[in-house]
Parts: sequence; structure tokens; C-alpha cells
Amino acid sequence: MKIYLLMLEPIEERYSIQWLAWFQEVFKDKNIPFEIILGDHVNSKLSGKYFLDPINTNIWKLTQLTNLLKQIDSIQDDDVIFFADLWNPGLEVLPYIRNLTGKHFKIAGYLHAGTYDPWDLTTQTGMTSWAAPLEESWFKSSDIIFVATDFHKKLILKSRAVDPDKIQVVGFPLDIQNLRLRYPGTINKDSEYVVFTGRKTVEKGYPIIQEL
Repeated sequence: MKIYLLMLEPIEERYSIQWLAWFQEVFKDKNIPFEIILGDHVNSKLSGKYFLDPINTNIWKLTQLTNLLKQIDSIQDDDVIFFADLWNPGLEVLPYIRNLTGKHFKIAGYLHAGTYDPWDLTTQTGMTSWAAPLEESWFKSSDIIFVATDFHKKLILKSRAVDPDKIQVVGFPLDIQNLRLRYPGTINKDSEYVVFTGRKTVEKGYPIIQEL
């Protein structure tokens, strides 16, 4: 089995740079065969409410998928195609190819959010009408879906038709040991801190932090 990793575009302001390094380190350490599939380099500058640059993230994702498809003949039946973000327009070409070619590779991915969450930016900007059926298509096509919390899993099951056994709660991939080594003694344990790691938006609970 080989795992093809379609990682998020590496952006300095987000964890995607760390993920690109950490995933490779873990797979090498565990002797798991893998290959990183990249997209066209983009110079994304995040601002305001955006979690990803709405144009450049799709340039990255679509060219990344194109690079994967260029080597689809070498992908074997027991291989896994893993999306670091399962909310990925274009993913639906994989079950199309799988059905027509008779290949039996697996589709998996980590799901961060979607229009099933009333507070997510996709919902707040009016995407639900077209994205909800597309999400269900992705979920049906995927063999396994990873999420961070039970709350997230329940949120999906509440409003989307998906096999609950497909959704696995695994936490958020974070290399705590690496962070401690990189930033030793940064926080004074005798003081009280509120560490807010999200964007300054309602969906991330920033107004609540401001009230503290």
C-alpha cells in the first residue's frame, strides 16, 4: 500500500507549512510508503475573514489533482489517495475514474468544515444551496473521513447523508514535542494566558474572547 498525500498549499500564516513537514516526518519514521503531490506554487496573502485565498487555493488544488491524474496508471488497487482538506472541488473525478477503469484505490481525507456548520464561512457566504449535495457526493465517494472532534462528527451526521462508520474522530494533527523544542520557555507558567489560534471571526468565537 502506498499513500498519495495531497497537502494544503503551504502558507506562512497557517499550519499548512508545518503539516507538509510533519506528515512526511511521521510517514518516514513509520516506514509507510508515500508520495507528496503538490500543486502550482501560489503566493497567497490571507486577510480578513478568509481561511484560504479563494482564487489561489483552487489553482493549487486543481493543478495538484492534475499532477495526480498524470500518474493514475501507476496507482494500485490497495493505494490510498489522501486529501489534507477533503472539502476539495474536483475530488469527484476520482470516483468517476475508479468506476470507469475498475481500479480500487481508496479515497480518504481530513475534513475541517463545510456548509453543514451554520457558522462556517461557506455557509455564511451562501454556498449551502449548491455545496450541500456536492458534499454528500464527496462523502459517499470517500472510504474514510477524518475529523478532529465528536462534535464535528455529530454536526455532519445531523444534516448530511453519510455512513457514520466512515467518520473517524482522530483529533487535530499537531506535533507538540516539536513546538516545545522550537519555543522553549515562551510562556511564563506563573501567569494566566488566553491563547487564541483562530481567525478573528464570529465562527471562531473571537467575540467571546474579546469579552474576557
